[in-house]
Amino acid sequence: MNYKIIDNFLSEKDFYNIKKIFFPENQQQVKLPWYYNCGIVRDPKLGPTGYEKYDWMYSHSFLSDNPKKESEYISLIQPIFKKLNASSIIDARANLLVPTKNHIHHEDHVDRNTFHKVALFYITKNNGFTELKNITNINCVENRMVIFDGSIYHHSVTSTDKVRCVININYIPLIKLGNTKYFYF
Repeated sequence: MNYKIIDNFLSEKDFYNIKKIFFPENQQQVKLPWYYNCGIVRDPKLGPTGYEKYDWMYSHSFLSDNPKKESEYISLIQPIFKKLNASSIIDARANLLVPTKNHIHHEDHVDRNTFHKVALFYITKNNGFTELKNITNINCVENRMVIFDGSIYHHSVTSTDKVRCVININYIPLIKLGNTKYFYF
């Protein structure tokens, strides 16, 4: 199998700690800053997508390798990193899509052209989904993790009911054979 779905990936406490910063219940709570991005999968300068009106999202980069930077909120998602058993994290970001009138399928893509795994951690439950090309569709269920080989083409699909929020992590897995651990960089 090229993918794995893990429901209730984090403890209720760890999940709640993330969700309350992403979506605070009142104005006095600490809030995660979100940033507007034009072009969900590709650069709008490359031409029409057919869904220009909705070809934008909010995001928050926790860790980036281009340019190398780390968010002051990185500790918020450390429980996810610990459970991934990664030898290294390449990048991690949260993506937030607002509901659309109809489901919009974004373009198939791979996140990078080098060996890696993709971990998608769903923060919200909604009727959007992630499509792994020619393999399966994965519904957005809060506290669900899906892990798949980074060479699999995939795309997001907007929701029509509620906000779709996912943490996308690209990482190099720690490979263990017997009692020996192999690190890949």
